[in-house]
Amino acid sequence: MTALYTRCDLRVLPYESGDLETVMAAVPWYRPVTMEKGALRALKEDVPQAAVVNVFVTHARQDPKRVALLAHAFAEECEELARLNPLDKKKCLSR
Repeated sequence: MTALYTRCDLRVLPYESGDLETVMAAVPWYRPVTMEKGALRALKEDVPQAAVVNVFVTHARQDPKRVALLAHAFAEECEELARLNPLDKKKCLSR
């Protein structure tokens, strides 16, 4: 997303009244999120959207120390990730 919005202008389409609730009820792995004004050049106001829950998944045979190192790195560098991609800001707030 970051690479895309730095190369071209994007438009975030708002949901019509009741449509976001319909989508949220139909897709259990979506969560409500507000794309905040200014997170993208195109966002001139806050826009409620559906978000996908992000999870890290590894193979059972993966080295647990490597998995722990990666998870720790993401947790510790969350603010830097949010700085690089403003759309990741909310992920930091939920830890």
